[in-house]
Amino acid sequence: MTSTSESSVHGELPSTQPEKCRRERAMSEKWKEIPAGLDLLDSVDTLMVRQRLRTSLNVEGAGSEYIVEDRNGRRLYTALKTEKAQAYCCPWKTQSFELKLVSCTGFHAVQYETISSCWNNVDVSVPLQGCIATVRKRCSWRLTYDITGATNDCFFTVRGALCSFFAKDTDYEIYEANRVIGRISSWAPTESYASAVAFQFGVTFPKTLGATAKAVLLGACFLVSFTS
Repeated sequence: MTSTSESSVHGELPSTQPEKCRRERAMSEKWKEIPAGLDLLDSVDTLMVRQRLRTSLNVEGAGSEYIVEDRNGRRLYTALKTEKAQAYCCPWKTQSFELKLVSCTGFHAVQYETISSCWNNVDVSVPLQGCIATVRKRCSWRLTYDITGATNDCFFTVRGALCSFFAKDTDYEIYEANRVIGRISSWAPTESYASAVAFQFGVTFPKTLGATAKAVLLGACFLVSFTS
C-alpha cells in the first residue's frame, strides 16, 4: 500500500524534474573536485581567448598558441594546439587536434583532443581523472553541440545559427535544460591587438558554476570556433 502511494506521488511530479535532479547529482559527483590548475576558474564568469600569431610554423603540425584571459585581461592559461594528419577521405574542413591548457602557474590543467578528423567532437580530459566530458557537434538543421559526461548524460547544449552560412557573426547560447546560462562569441581583434592576434573568441557562464564545468565549456568554445 505504501509503495502504491509513493508511486502515485512521484507520478504527479513534472516529467522533467526527476531527470534534472539526476543530471545535477551526476554532474556534481563527477565534477565536484577541482583538479590542479583549474582553481583559477573558480571566481570568473568570462573567458577571452586570443590566438597569438607566430612567425614560424611547426613543420610536423601547424601549431597554434592561444592566450586565455578573464574579463579584466588577466592571463590565466596558455593553450597549445597541435593539428594531426587529416584523413584524405574526409570531406570536412575540421582536422584532428590536441590542445593542452597550461595554467600561468605551470600546471597542465586540461587536455582537449579529437579522435578523428571526420568526427566533430572533442574529449575533455584532466590529469588523474581522464576523460570527464565530450563536446559533440550534432547533425542538425541548426548548429548544435551537446556536452555529455562519461555516462552520456547531456549536461549542456550549445545552439547557434540555423545554418553555417550565418555562423561566423552569431552568438551561440549555452543551455542547461531549457535555460540559457551563457554564450559563446567571436569577434575581430581590436586595434591594440590587431598586429599580434589572428582572431579572438570567448565564453560566458555563471560565476557560481563549478570550475571543472567552466573548463568543459571552454572546450566547447574551442570546438565551436574551429568548426563553425
